[in-house]
Amino acid sequence: MEVKKAEITGFGHYRNQVFEFLSGNQLFFGENEVGKSTLYQFILAMLFGFPKKSSKKRDYTPRDGAAYGGRLWLIVKPYGQVVIERYRKVNRGKAKVFIDGAEKDGKILEEILAPLNRSVFQEVFTFQQEQLSQIDHLQEEELQASLISLGITGSQQLVEKIQNYQKENQRLFKPRAKKLTLNQQLTKWQELRETIQQQEAEESNVQRAYQQISDFDQKLQALSTEQKELQTEEKDLNQKKSHWSLYEEWHELRAMKKSEVTEQEGKELRQFYHEYQNLTEKIQKKEDELAQLEQGQESDRYFFYLDHEKEIQDLLHLDIPIMRLIDNEQKYLQEKEELEQVFSRLQQKWGWSDQTPPQKLNSSVETTLNNVEQSYEQFNQKNVAN
Repeated sequence: MEVKKAEITGFGHYRNQVFEFLSGNQLFFGENEVGKSTLYQFILAMLFGFPKKSSKKRDYTPRDGAAYGGRLWLIVKPYGQVVIERYRKVNRGKAKVFIDGAEKDGKILEEILAPLNRSVFQEVFTFQQEQLSQIDHLQEEELQASLISLGITGSQQLVEKIQNYQKENQRLFKPRAKKLTLNQQLTKWQELRETIQQQEAEESNVQRAYQQISDFDQKLQALSTEQKELQTEEKDLNQKKSHWSLYEEWHELRAMKKSEVTEQEGKELRQFYHEYQNLTEKIQKKEDELAQLEQGQESDRYFFYLDHEKEIQDLLHLDIPIMRLIDNEQKYLQEKEELEQVFSRLQQKWGWSDQTPPQKLNSSVETTLNNVEQSYEQFNQKNVAN
């Protein structure tokens, strides 16, 4: 807020007096009773109303019957130019307010001046002569405080409050005291703060430890998976290694332009290889079982094996002949089945039965058949030799 102009119609000894105020600080000086305080009281009355008549206060009502009051021009953000018009005998001394030339309700004046009121205005913009007369008797610190009070508030209230606050603070807290309540509370607070910091540091260490455990578990899981894959790969490689000689032999056989093995020998070779595969798988299985038993997984079967090892080995040696006998049996059964099918067709063709069996061939037919069979065998032998 900035006071720009005062137009006094009648106030104290002023009559139709106009004061123009400059921007910034402006000094009014003069002898006693020239009207400095009267101008201040006029501004106060225009802003907050006329003072009530009292025997202890000076009365600024004009004695010659002039109108008691005037107008005051202000610049207030964000309202702009504000004109306050107030006369004692007009509307009971209530103010008229004009904002940029437009008349407004007088109640808006409090809103414009807020938070400034009469008491704050008097405290901030006024100081008394008694305060100036005491300056000569003040110590350095008191003088400094008094000048601050005069420059800021114009009264001793702020300084007194500051002093009271300082005394209260000294009663509650001193930097080196130990028994004062605030000192004790600060000590406890510091201890609690250190405890919290220690707990936070320990919690951080625990969190790091849990994280490390989690990382180790993940690495262990990955290593376990990798170990299983390597074991599977090792088993596969060992199996390939055990069959390597056969693999090389197979490659050599494939490289040969023409097989020198007869069909019967090839059949026997495939049969032998099949038996070899079965035995190899059984040996591998037994080796795995033996390895588990050697690792401490002993059982009744293991002890039974130890007790009958010779008999079991003898049975294992008989495995190949038994397999050959089984294969021969299968072959003979197949031949029997084929002969039975041929005989069945012959029975259907010639009408043979148990009551009418086939007739015996005479000697000449048997001789002819024998000659044909001998010729056929000789022919086959020549083809094999070629």
